[in-house]
Amino acid sequence: LEKLFDHPGLGVPEKSQTYQIMGDAFAKLEDFDAARRSYELALELRSDSARSYLGLGVISLAIKDT
Repeated sequence: LEKLFDHPGLGVPEKSQTYQIMGDAFAKLEDFDAARRSYELALELRSDSARSYLGLGVISLAIKDT
C-alpha cells in the first residue's frame, strides 16, 4: 500500500480520494478506528473534503448506536 502513495503520478487529490475510499471500506467492515484514521488522513491532504467530514459523522453516529 505504501508503494501506491509513492507513485509519481498520484497527486494530492488522488491520495485524498484513496484515503476516503479506504475509510468507506473500513466503515462498512465496522472497523471504525481504521475508518476514522483514513478520513483524518484524507483531511490532512485536503481540508475541504466534505466527503471525509461526512464519513467521520457517519462513523460517529454508528459508534453511538453500538
